[in-house]
Amino acid sequence: MIRDNGIIAGMLCVLLGACGATSARACTTDAECDDGIFCTLDRCFFGTCVNSHNDGQCNDGLFCTGTEFCDAQADACASGPPPTCAPGLFCSAVFDNCVQCDTDADCDDGLFCNGVEVCNLGLCGPGTPVDCSFLNTECITGLCDEVMDVCIQGPPCDDGNLCTDDICTVGVGCTNPLNYQVGVVCCDPTTGGTTVIDDADGCTNDTCNAITGVVSHTLITCNDGNACSINDVCINNGAGCMGTDVNTLTCISDADCPLGTCDTALGRCDCMACTSAAQCNDGIACSLDECTNSVCVHTADDAMCASGLFCAQQVCDRTIGCILKPFCTPQDGNPCPNPATCNETADDCGGCAPPTVAVTSRYLSITPPAAGATQVALFVSGDCADGAVSCVGKYVDFDSPVDPGDPTVGRLITTPVFRTAAAWGTVDVQAGEILPNTRYHVYTECNAGSVQSAGTAVTTWIYGDTDGSGQANFSDISRTVIAFQGGFSGLLTKEQTDLIGPSCPPDRVVNFQDVTDDVNAFQGNSSTCPAPCP
Repeated sequence: MIRDNGIIAGMLCVLLGACGATSARACTTDAECDDGIFCTLDRCFFGTCVNSHNDGQCNDGLFCTGTEFCDAQADACASGPPPTCAPGLFCSAVFDNCVQCDTDADCDDGLFCNGVEVCNLGLCGPGTPVDCSFLNTECITGLCDEVMDVCIQGPPCDDGNLCTDDICTVGVGCTNPLNYQVGVVCCDPTTGGTTVIDDADGCTNDTCNAITGVVSHTLITCNDGNACSINDVCINNGAGCMGTDVNTLTCISDADCPLGTCDTALGRCDCMACTSAAQCNDGIACSLDECTNSVCVHTADDAMCASGLFCAQQVCDRTIGCILKPFCTPQDGNPCPNPATCNETADDCGGCAPPTVAVTSRYLSITPPAAGATQVALFVSGDCADGAVSCVGKYVDFDSPVDPGDPTVGRLITTPVFRTAAAWGTVDVQAGEILPNTRYHVYTECNAGSVQSAGTAVTTWIYGDTDGSGQANFSDISRTVIAFQGGFSGLLTKEQTDLIGPSCPPDRVVNFQDVTDDVNAFQGNSSTCPAPCP
């Protein structure tokens, strides 16, 4: 059965009150009902004109104009509310939908180095980054400069890590060894953070630890020039020095006045002769007070400060008493480079025991602790209080080419080398950083480098000393001459008499240069080897 949609629309128009204004006219045909409005449906319904809105007549087929409807009063079609697009989208007449873009220009992020972004079916896609690899060399990487919108060459071997040195070696390429001090800051390898070395206090020496990358500040010692004062301290940010009047302390603890009072007129201590040790008591519990030749003598005795603790060791300070032992670490009294790993029960630094170190002239003979299959590295640093070597911090490796007949000879390098204790054996380290009469600390590094042991402190022999006597004399010259003639026997070894090589480090050869160096030392001259630290 075919239904007349006009009749149905007319019925709905009457029932719903949606008919046009002329719907009450009498009629016999649909033509008599034309209201002159193009978007209405005109029908004669049971003798009465019915004019209903025909919104379908207004559909323009466009998504972005919304749902159109017939506006009979305006005799025109009107657009409905436009569709609501999600944030970041807009209604596109090109794609007839909510989209991110119509053209590539809509996707431009304004960054040259990202390349030209593209519009694909209304969605933005990334561009092809600018390729600067045509500027690459063995040690330099081509970079895109967003400021200048051009390709440039980056810094040689820059790994982006402030705590490394960036080194380019022809034929080798880039290496980036750790460097704990970079300009005015100190790098901490455990956190990757940096600390300004200078604390802006003129009364402290500020140093960057070459093992831990931690800054320490040591009080500067000074002398106020007043013979009647002791315990001088730095004041006014390093601009002055002031001590305590000895008369207020009965002058007992003054090293220049072991017993007596200070004569301010003469600027000196008038010492009274002692007759017994009891008169010499300086009130410092860890000092040995003795009366020697009628003069009080006070000697600091570290043994009297023994706490029995591994992680909080003490020594005797002649003016203060027992104090925490100063180490080249950020925490006094704790021998571990990283105090957090100190194990009081095992007396070690987190399972890492220190090496055994012997000294023969300018050689450090290092034997790592027995550790089974565990591989360890060996680390040598200069004493933090000695500016000539305070910056030294290097690892040990074999240097067999120096002396093929002795594979145990060692050198210092910037990167760790891990071997078992059996594979290490005892290695004799000779290097330009090992100077005469200088204090060093040697560490074991274990657990893949995450833990370092307490340091074994040693001091090399004085310049020209070949027997450890503490002086350079004619006997040392004779020993070096004998060694030069090939007479190695007994206590006379190459390590004792090999004083210097062509570039200063011992060269595992005892020759005329070693003899002349010994003569130079005997004459009271200083070593010609340069200090490794500025």
